[in-house]
Amino acid sequence: MVSNTVGKQGGSTSIGFPIAFRLSRDAIYGNADDRFIPFVRAVAPVAPRMANGTIGSSLVIPRTMPAGIYYVCAKADPGNAVNELNESNNSRCSATRVTVVLLPDLLPGTVSLVQSGRSLTIQDSVRNAGTLGAGAFTVRYSAQRVPSIGQTIAYPKVAICSRDVASLSAGALNSGVLTCNLSALAVAYYRIWVEDDSAKVITEFIESNNSRIVGIANVR
Repeated sequence: MVSNTVGKQGGSTSIGFPIAFRLSRDAIYGNADDRFIPFVRAVAPVAPRMANGTIGSSLVIPRTMPAGIYYVCAKADPGNAVNELNESNNSRCSATRVTVVLLPDLLPGTVSLVQSGRSLTIQDSVRNAGTLGAGAFTVRYSAQRVPSIGQTIAYPKVAICSRDVASLSAGALNSGVLTCNLSALAVAYYRIWVEDDSAKVITEFIESNNSRIVGIANVR
């Protein structure tokens, strides 16, 4: 979270303008060492000698950002849409620096389901979209019962099978086939979930993108 405020020193109200952000190794916005951050804060028109309120801006660092120590820099009106008395004082960098580290980022890939009675065959893949290799982790599949019409209950997920991945290099894909036994499940429809790194042993760039629903099983 980056706190930022913009002030207006001239004698007229400005039009609205954006504030752009970058990471910089030398605390100078616009140099060749700058790293682009895909976030822009929109600022409403600012009255003369007034400041737009301090805002906390959440900056998401791209997973392709090289590791290193950076200053956080901002520039108001980077496109020079506002006519100003001084165009050279629109940027500023933080006094302290932030550290960017390389991390893996595990994502579920293509998953196909083939059900035969109470046996479910799954062919799947997991991808490391991060910039660092991942060590050993587990890919787990769970079944979550679908509520009947009129029910508001949220059924828990029940683990049905899993497979282990020894390691996964940055940018690599790992595929596997496993068979899940559905014998312990009651008769119903079930959402099938996949979760990469189900034991949470890998520190990742994004921890919230490891799981999703991959299909429906009809248990009879």
